[in-house]
Amino acid sequence: MLSEKGIESIGYNIPRNFLNIIKLYLSNNKILKLNGIENFTNLTNFSISYNYIEDFNELIKISNPSQIQSLSVKGNLFNKNPQANVLIINCFKKYKI
Repeated sequence: MLSEKGIESIGYNIPRNFLNIIKLYLSNNKILKLNGIENFTNLTNFSISYNYIEDFNELIKISNPSQIQSLSVKGNLFNKNPQANVLIINCFKKYKI
């Protein structure tokens, strides 16, 4: 778990042995953007609650959205938009069979 570690970004310099993880918990950090998340191609569970993400479109950077079984985004800045839940559902809905 990488929650509450003061992490500000995911980045691209990720050790190869971490890229195969399926669960990534980055809640309660200081993340603004999801740059680098596309490298985690096996994610099924992803938590980025209580960060500083302003634009829900950052979620589009997830490389295999159809694999996501659990996504936690509560407490980010984009959640202030009253339509945030609908926008997120629609973003992932197009990838579900």
